[in-house]
Amino acid sequence: MIIYLERDIEHLPLTQNILKKIPQADIVRIRHYKNIFDATVQFPIEESFILARLRWDHVSTCPPGYDWYDYSFFFKSSLWCVFDCDYCYLKWAFKNHAMKIIFVNYEEIQDSIKKVISSVREKDKTGKIIFYASNYSDIQWLDMITQFNASFIPFFEIFPWVICESRTKSANITSLLPFEAPKNYEIAFSLNPESIIQQYEHKTSSLTERVHAINTLIDRGWKVGLRFLPLLPVHEYESVYRKFLEQLKEEIDFHKVHSFSVGSLLFTKEDYKVIMKKNPWFDMLYSIHQKDSTDGFIRFPLKIRTDFYKLFREFLPKEKTSICLDI
Repeated sequence: MIIYLERDIEHLPLTQNILKKIPQADIVRIRHYKNIFDATVQFPIEESFILARLRWDHVSTCPPGYDWYDYSFFFKSSLWCVFDCDYCYLKWAFKNHAMKIIFVNYEEIQDSIKKVISSVREKDKTGKIIFYASNYSDIQWLDMITQFNASFIPFFEIFPWVICESRTKSANITSLLPFEAPKNYEIAFSLNPESIIQQYEHKTSSLTERVHAINTLIDRGWKVGLRFLPLLPVHEYESVYRKFLEQLKEEIDFHKVHSFSVGSLLFTKEDYKVIMKKNPWFDMLYSIHQKDSTDGFIRFPLKIRTDFYKLFREFLPKEKTSICLDI
């Protein structure tokens, strides 16, 4: 394994902790992570990653309609994912989608989050704010290395009316279990039928494993969210998803779930063009509806989405459920 290490963050405590956890790694010191991440390289990179400083764009605003919160933001702590979902926009967003980056300057990222919270509070003292931690990576799977939870769970606990969501397809919750259930932190599991997981969500935890992790955290008092994203119109999709929801309702007490979110697969027009070039064999791309987009997103036809949302409304509590970036 090779760790590319930016020279000016070698002294940071998180950097030193990560290096101690992987003593067998070969260290290559670099000036800036983009020299590696944005380059087209010819050597194997799957077992390599980068330790770097995130210098800007720590926090960004979510698009309108992403959720039901008054104020919604994304923030970065890494750019990488060990999973290989066919539909994921991240794998086609960069030249080296297999090169993983851990940004180790957590304190600077947290300072940016504080500034955003202060800015919101200047105009709205009690508006509900959410920060999404994992739209650029699945941070849960290797948290034992990155120590994200140990740093950010206590951090968010000090802010009233603020919550952080960490979304995952991993059943590895080992790093969460030492914590008492926090008030301001939600672990959200992305779920799909097992047949779809096997076909499209490569290397992720099975549905059975995710359900077990969900119930373990619920039993310990955690806020747990269920994210049905993206919904994929496979053959006989209404029957497939109905059986899936019936199974979940038997295995999970929906009354104890903190929140639900559903949504169709979607891309921006720009991402769609790139993905069509780089991944033309992904069958779902040819079902995407490209006409009549008024908000810049490309989705499945309205009838398919309407079928999905009607079905999910039968099973999910209305007061806890949002439809992400759609009708």
